[in-house]
Amino acid sequence: MIRNANELTPAEKATFEKILGRSIRESESISIHAFEEPKMTLEQKQQIARELERYFEEVDKAALPVREQEYEDAYTEAMRCVRPSYRRHS
Repeated sequence: MIRNANELTPAEKATFEKILGRSIRESESISIHAFEEPKMTLEQKQQIARELERYFEEVDKAALPVREQEYEDAYTEAMRCVRPSYRRHS
């Protein structure tokens, strides 16, 4: 379910603001998604975690080295995509 903040009743808006712990801007949309946690044993979860670790180790091995400035620039660009007012702290 996705609702635009400007379409919420005052009671709905107050409820969402309480859940989020902050006020909601009129230009924002609120998304709610309910899901059940997959039923897995601890052993299954640990196996999946090991497989992911191996996968990411392989990805890391194949990655080309990146200069620190390139990393910082990419990070800043990504942050500004989701937070346009983001400024790098010095």
